[in-house]
Amino acid sequence: AAVILYETLTPAGEGASAARECRFGAPCAAGHFALFALLGAAAAVRFAVSEAARRSPRRSLAMVVLALWLFAAAGEGGAEPDPGLPAAAPGEEVAEDYAATRLSLRRHPLALLRGAFAAAGAVPAARLAGLEDGARVGVAGLVLVRQRPGTASGVIFVTLEDETGVANLVVRSGVFERYRREVTTARLLLASGRLQREGRVVHVVVRRLEDHTARLRALARGAAQPGSEGRDRRLYPSRDFH
Repeated sequence: AAVILYETLTPAGEGASAARECRFGAPCAAGHFALFALLGAAAAVRFAVSEAARRSPRRSLAMVVLALWLFAAAGEGGAEPDPGLPAAAPGEEVAEDYAATRLSLRRHPLALLRGAFAAAGAVPAARLAGLEDGARVGVAGLVLVRQRPGTASGVIFVTLEDETGVANLVVRSGVFERYRREVTTARLLLASGRLQREGRVVHVVVRRLEDHTARLRALARGAAQPGSEGRDRRLYPSRDFH
């Protein structure tokens, strides 16, 4: 590094024996190298800027190289110091991912809540296909889609998503009237009912619904502002057709 700096700092056409004396009282290359090794990289950077602005781009470049070498030698150019902030909880990171991209490659929100929903009797969506027709079942998930076709005699179809896949709910008109708010506004639903199988198509005919959107707010707490209905819709949007 010293040789490269010396050759760069020495004016073109002059050798080592003819190196000019600089104001620091030593040959320019060796003097600058020794001086800025003592003063540090920040001083070398300031000198590089002044030289570039003044008259010597070659010397400015050499000072930049020297500054990088000093940063590396002193460890100043390594990893940034740990600010000592507490690590974000997994739920906070997932909520921030959903806020930015509407999905997360870390974990699904239901994976973080699986223990609570398992205790409430909910099974993962992937297990529905293995259950018998007519079996009583519970399932929980983020609301992806709400549909109310005009030809379905008031029946509403809701698609839930958990960490294993999707579950299709059939909400008949009488159940909808009892759980109108849950059906139309919830971001996270726990549904209970009976399994209905038609060929390879599996539905859960709903008898009871619970809105667990507050659990999503608890996951996101600390990631930004405390949860609200408007923020829930932004974090975990659904496609609704009424």
